[in-house]
Amino acid sequence: MGLIDELIKFDSQVLPSSFVSIATRIVNNTPTHAAILIRHKSINYLHHFPGQSPPIVEVDFNEDGWYVYKIIDHQKNNCL
Repeated sequence: MGLIDELIKFDSQVLPSSFVSIATRIVNNTPTHAAILIRHKSINYLHHFPGQSPPIVEVDFNEDGWYVYKIIDHQKNNCL
């Protein structure tokens, strides 16, 4: 199974209302950016780390081209 099999399009209806995940932006079938995506009570926070300080945080960002790579299992860790 390759990476493409593990990606979930961000605007998918199957995403939970609260989660923490690793995300990537794909343009023309090429990953162009990575971020940490946090959704808490259906509000989205996209954390970018572009090499400057502090990191950029977007609230309810434009989700075009964004895919969720891995949702962290918060049930076991009680982080949300």
